[in-house]
Amino acid sequence: MTKVNDLLIKTRMRIKDPGGINYSTYELLDYFHDASDFLSMELITLRDSEMVREFQQEIGKALPDDFVEFAGQHPLYQQNGVVQAHDSSQTKMEIRYFAKKPHVLIAENSPFATMYDMVLVQLTVIYALGRDTGGMPQDENMLNQVRQSIAAIKKQQQQAAQ
Repeated sequence: MTKVNDLLIKTRMRIKDPGGINYSTYELLDYFHDASDFLSMELITLRDSEMVREFQQEIGKALPDDFVEFAGQHPLYQQNGVVQAHDSSQTKMEIRYFAKKPHVLIAENSPFATMYDMVLVQLTVIYALGRDTGGMPQDENMLNQVRQSIAAIKKQQQQAAQ
């Protein structure tokens, strides 16, 4: 895995701000977190098994902060952010769920495999450049290209596993 700082250096080069004049490191880190959330949601949409977590859930308690949706079927439901069981005698249950990757600090490793480094850099660039324009008209086209890149990486990964 690659250090987040190294990915931000690549981002700085792409946005032509190597000295950090226009974008602070913490602003770029915030855009990196936006990129990480976007990539997480795209991988969850593709049902990527790397995005699945297991957790011992207590009935009547809130779901984990990184929870997006259940993976598979569970005899549970959410009510006002709290988990309830259809069987009232249960107090705990092992659940499988899709989770977003955690936000990390600049000195930490990226939460994604190295094969997603350039996707993260490109997304961070898109978010950074959109700061002053309120979003560019070509953003959607660029995001579609990023989605295609993610799908191509997943396809290569699946072919390599066979």
